Amino acid sequence: MLPVVESYGGGQVLCLDTDWGRIAAETDNNPTNNAASENLAYVIYTSGSTGQPKGVEIPHLGVVNFLNAMQQQIGLNETDLLLAVTTLSFDIAGLELYLPLAVGAGVQVISREVASDGILFAKKLSDPRISVMQATPNYLAVACRRWMARRRPAENSLWW
Repeated sequence: MLPVVESYGGGQVLCLDTDWGRIAAETDNNPTNNAASENLAYVIYTSGSTGQPKGVEIPHLGVVNFLNAMQQQIGLNETDLLLAVTTLSFDIAGLELYLPLAVGAGVQVISREVASDGILFAKKLSDPRISVMQATPNYLAVACRRWMARRRPAENSLWW
């Protein structure tokens, strides 16, 4: 894997377990910040409406504008704890991770095991510290069906 990483884009690889000499030789000064709002933040890979896979470049300014708009809509603040249920490779995971951190709120990332098990998911949702969660209607429907399927029939009436 290391030769692949070294050949990508002319970057440098620093192995923390073996390169302490190189690390110690570096300056203690902060690096110059050359970041600009139009710099690339990340790439979303999607097939979009065409069915053809492609990468969509998302600049920092786009991320910041999205987070600001969502913060105004949601009103998230430092007292909130957001439950992050989205797969990290899905683009909306950026909202779940970056927005709480940007406003001083907390974020709790749940495991795939908890996210896909209705009973475990329901237990996680009962945590009174969790104040915000973002999920698609389909995800919530599937989680509810899994939760209902794992309960005893006599308990199902408690749901409604």
